[in-house]
Amino acid sequence: NNIKYMLRGLRNSVDFEYETDVYNMNQIIAPEIKTIYLRSPAHITEISSSKVKSLVGFPRWKKHIESWVNSSVISCFSKKIYADKLK
Repeated sequence: NNIKYMLRGLRNSVDFEYETDVYNMNQIIAPEIKTIYLRSPAHITEISSSKVKSLVGFPRWKKHIESWVNSSVISCFSKKIYADKLK
């Protein structure tokens, strides 16, 4: 394994507390990996994967999330919705 760095995003103090626990565990498992934390821009600090996923499937869901996620994420959600309809 050639991993040297791990990038983690922080939105708020809740994320910081969670990431502190993750960091401590990672120091036990792989102390050679350095963790780098990036703060989220202020305009997206309240966006979470749970909030995004909760919008998927509702009318105009793509329009609501397109400014928050990459187009490849929207494509994956669309494929999942289509696959679920075929079941």
